Amino acid sequence: RRGPDAPDDATLVRRVAIIDFDVHHGNGTEAIVRRLRPVRERKPLPESWPEEYVEAHAPWLDESDPDEVFFGSVHLWDDAGSFYPGGGAADAGHATVVNVPLNPLIVGAQGRECRPGDARARANLSQTQRQQLRTRAAAELRAKVSADLLPRLRAFDADLIFFSAGFDGHESDLYHFFTEDDYAWITAACLDAAPRARGRCVSILEGGYAVAAA
Repeated sequence: RRGPDAPDDATLVRRVAIIDFDVHHGNGTEAIVRRLRPVRERKPLPESWPEEYVEAHAPWLDESDPDEVFFGSVHLWDDAGSFYPGGGAADAGHATVVNVPLNPLIVGAQGRECRPGDARARANLSQTQRQQLRTRAAAELRAKVSADLLPRLRAFDADLIFFSAGFDGHESDLYHFFTEDDYAWITAACLDAAPRARGRCVSILEGGYAVAAA
């Protein structure tokens, strides 16, 4: 265990950060991290059914787990919770869970409203519209990640970062307008915010439906 007086051992990994960037909220990973502490959860029953709750607790190693695992999710979200899976609002209410919800970009395309997942309307976007959407997506990503995720990640002081790397937000896909530069930026920014990790990371392909984007 790493204590305040432990040597600065380059091979020691104790504090782990998981950063999920994907169009969809990383609700499964968030649930795993939350359950490192005892938690009372509502069962996913139909709205018309009476509410039922269950106690959940699933530590990985020992009682220090809740303080040594960090989770951040960067995803699309709206106030109505209409974007699958519907969760992931900014206030996660948890010391080591940070949600960074991004706005779905909606624009008119030849008389049709272009929403995430609408392939036909997306095909009708002009090059000017596409560039404007790329610019908006990049600016929001950098602003919100810099304000909401990076300070918490820096304070956590991770030894290792896992990236759940979803590329379904790439402009070649159907949901958002990120480019390779945006993915390179968030990866580098997170590593810069974890100097103790010394660049140590594991990046796992998670999502994406356009071969060109992957």
